[in-house]
Amino acid sequence: MTSIAAGFAVALCAADSPAQSRPVTAATTVARTPRMVGTAAPCSYLDCALRVEPGMRGARLIRGADGRLVGRLGLFHKSGLDSLLAMPDSTGLFARRYVAERHSGLILQVIGMALLAGSAIRTTTRHHWDGWDFATQGVGYGFLIPASRRLTRADQNLSRAVWWYNSSLPR
Repeated sequence: MTSIAAGFAVALCAADSPAQSRPVTAATTVARTPRMVGTAAPCSYLDCALRVEPGMRGARLIRGADGRLVGRLGLFHKSGLDSLLAMPDSTGLFARRYVAERHSGLILQVIGMALLAGSAIRTTTRHHWDGWDFATQGVGYGFLIPASRRLTRADQNLSRAVWWYNSSLPR
């Protein structure tokens, strides 16, 4: 599994190299070491390790100690994940789980918030509560609870994907 992760790091770090046009397989990655774009030196943990940082417009996937932006992770973009999704090993597995959990969690969250907003609008326009309002709010919260669980699992999977990627880098 480490050789596949190292091969992925080669594909991720050396996107401009001619070797990237060939498919990365376990057989071709055994002798490869991750390299930075445009250099012949190995891509070290200090230069290529990934991390997720919060931002005003969603989380950002950052590479290296100098903080180069790889992509954004938010409601409307997942450009930072494209490279992690390509991994055939644990990195790719956890990145795909992140996408699935995040997608379903966001759908549940939107449904729950729409139900709560609809109930609030209905109540304020009529100036009193009835059974329908209580039921709508209960169902809305019923959607929000599993949504928060799925979004938490999504963040855990993203953390694991980044960890597996970083574990393949030479120290």
